[in-house]
This record gives sequence, structure tokens and C-alpha cells, in this order.
Amino acid sequence: MTTQAPEPGDQPTAITLPVFIAAAAVLIIGAFALIWFAIPGPDTRQVLTAPSGDKFIELGELCNDDDCARVAVLDVVQPDQSHLRTYCPLDRPGNAPLFAGVVAVWALAEDSVTLQFTSPEGPPELLTIVLAECTRTQ
Repeated sequence: MTTQAPEPGDQPTAITLPVFIAAAAVLIIGAFALIWFAIPGPDTRQVLTAPSGDKFIELGELCNDDDCARVAVLDVVQPDQSHLRTYCPLDRPGNAPLFAGVVAVWALAEDSVTLQFTSPEGPPELLTIVLAECTRTQ
């Protein structure tokens, strides 16, 4: 009695379709988890809201041994309720977070905000952000 070998496209496999789908799902979820945990979160993040509720300044810092990357983002609610986000210049030296505790004082016209924060090296400092200077879009 002789048996014929199956055609090349009809050969059986040890991996069933449900096992393949489950393995692919685990692989994809694992890749997303690795990416999620590999990207560090900011050392500090503050959202400061203007009294009118139409303007927000978002402060963020990511520090390493050499320096800190600091960013201030202005978010303005437009009349059509869309949001316009621009970046404000924020150049502060140092390799330690500055904005862990911030007190914001908005100007009456909400055209600037003065931040009071405590530097790790010394007394409280002031930083004024003029919203008209927040023009960078990238």
C-alpha cells in the first residue's frame, strides 16, 4: 500500500489558526507595551488656566544628568471652540526640574502670565511669559 504525498499547498501544519491569531495578538500587545514604557514621561507637568478659562499654559520638563528640556505650550480656545496651540520660548539653564510647584499670576488682560517657582539651588524665582511671543507652531 502506497500513500501519496499531499500537494505542496495542502500540507498540514502544527499551528492552528486560533493559536496563530493568539500569538500575533500577544506579539502586538507586547510591542506596544515596550514602546509605551520605553518613552519616559515628563519629570514635571503643569497646566495653568487663565481666569477666563479660554487660555492655558502647559509646562513640561524632561531632565537628564546634563540638562533639562523645558517646554511651554499656549493653548487658546478659538470662537468656534477649536484650539490653537503654539509654543513659547522657554530657555532656563540647569539639570534639575524647576516647575514641580508653580504659582501662576495672570495679567488682567491675560496677555502674560508670571510664574513663581522655587529653584533647587536657591530662593523663589519669577518668570514672565508674554503670550504674544508664543508663536512657534512646531
